[in-house]
Amino acid sequence: MRGLSAIAVEKVKRLGLYRDRGAMGLYLQVGRGKGGMIWKSWLFRFLSPTLRRQRWIGLGSYPHIGVATARGLADEAIKQVSVRLDPIDERNKKLSLDRADAAKRKTFRQILDRIRGRASCAKNRPAGEYG
Repeated sequence: MRGLSAIAVEKVKRLGLYRDRGAMGLYLQVGRGKGGMIWKSWLFRFLSPTLRRQRWIGLGSYPHIGVATARGLADEAIKQVSVRLDPIDERNKKLSLDRADAAKRKTFRQILDRIRGRASCAKNRPAGEYG
């Protein structure tokens, strides 16, 4: 079966959903934004193994995500569904872990402020007192 070609994706202007036959469940969504500007994004439709209902997950916007990349992302999502994982739940878990990891990391500014705070406290302490 033939899927959407890169040229076809580039040229499409009519609003709607276009199924890509190159990857099961992959769709190109074409819409119109403010000012009449056309936008395109990739969606993946699947049957959630945990909720037992149809769900849609956004894979990214075109042209940031090309045809081949979108198919690769859809294939990854298909693999997750085949081992009874919901791709949306997995993405949300990853995002929350990334946020927690980022919160643990300190920026240079935070470390500098902390050092400066200790230095200013040390100036105000009586001689011989350590903290």
